[in-house]
Formats: sequence, C-alpha cells, structure tokens
Amino acid sequence: MKGVIDRFEGQYVVIEKDNGDIIDICKDEIPQDAKEGDVLNIDSTITIDYEETKEKRRNRKIDTRYMGRIVLMLIFQFSIIKY
Repeated sequence: MKGVIDRFEGQYVVIEKDNGDIIDICKDEIPQDAKEGDVLNIDSTITIDYEETKEKRRNRKIDTRYMGRIVLMLIFQFSIIKY
C-alpha cells in the first residue's frame, strides 16, 4: 500500500492512502527524514519511495507554475476591464 504524508500532529503522522482513506501512524514508525508530501510504501515496514516523491513534487511544481500564469492573466484582464 502507498500513502502520502499530509501533515504531522504531535506524535502522529497523518497519511492519505492511495485509496483516499486517512490514517494516523506514530512518528516512531516512519523514517526520521520523512516530511510532508513524501510518498510512503506501507507494508510490514514503512519506507520512503524517493522516486515517486520526486516525480510527485516535480508535477506539483509544473501545476503551480501553470496556475500562477492563469491567475496573473485573470488579474491583468480584470484590471483592463475595470479601467
């Protein structure tokens, strides 16, 4: 099973599984270098899937840049219409 670290809450890590379910796991059970957004392989042990994490972050950066351009275009168009 795979999951993505959504956030840290006290001694727990909130993880969204690949089916959309949310689970809490004790921080002690995940790798110490894990951070928000990391993709985890959850089996008898929990490991970070570094390749999938890297790909997910790369895709998110592309999406963010694209959305930023759309917002700027809308602001520009609104300012032209307003004046």
